[in-house]
Amino acid sequence: MKPAILLLLYAVFISAPKVSGQPTVPNQQEEKKTSESNKEESNASVTLVNFKSYKTTGKEITITWTTEKEVNNDFFKLERSINGIDFSTIALLRAKNKNYTYSVTDGHPLSSYNFNNYVYYRLSQTDTEGRTKYFDVMKMLLRGAPGVLMINPNPVKDQLQIQLRCEEKGHITISVITRNGLPLKQWLFMKNDEVFQETFSVSDLPEGNYILQAKIRLVVETQNFVKR
Repeated sequence: MKPAILLLLYAVFISAPKVSGQPTVPNQQEEKKTSESNKEESNASVTLVNFKSYKTTGKEITITWTTEKEVNNDFFKLERSINGIDFSTIALLRAKNKNYTYSVTDGHPLSSYNFNNYVYYRLSQTDTEGRTKYFDVMKMLLRGAPGVLMINPNPVKDQLQIQLRCEEKGHITISVITRNGLPLKQWLFMKNDEVFQETFSVSDLPEGNYILQAKIRLVVETQNFVKR
């Protein structure tokens, strides 16, 4: 073979890339880190079923929330605000890490500086690793115009008529709950006008004291009623 041809073959051989049949170590480590990261994120989990508030007396508001799932949860924090921006802590509750209904009574929701007649509540949970998750802020009307939510008759035996007057429009949820915050009946409607009216049957409720709650967007209004 001619020397020029031998020299060309030698140059091609030494310049060819090396190929290995084994996967590279950095890809294995990256995949392992991703798997471990996903595992860590799934170690802590809280599923919130509901987050509600209602007036228990003229000066008190009870806030309740129910969890369907709690894993590695450390505690809940409930905060209050009069403007929806600046919040202060009103309660810290140790987590039960099971299906549970938590309850906090706010005895001082009113403020001389609260000119918009609303109070805001913000709920968060912190897991055992110190990570915090915030839930939706709840807005509640404190001292709206007379007749914002009216019910008739009261006491009631069979049919309960309600009228809700507010500017909010959209899906409205009407609930009948116990004084302890346990939901018994619930209806979902679309509110297209300033005034919403509807009649509900409560004939199947046992005699006693109940709370009717109307919730649309972040506005929550309640009225106590008696079933006879």
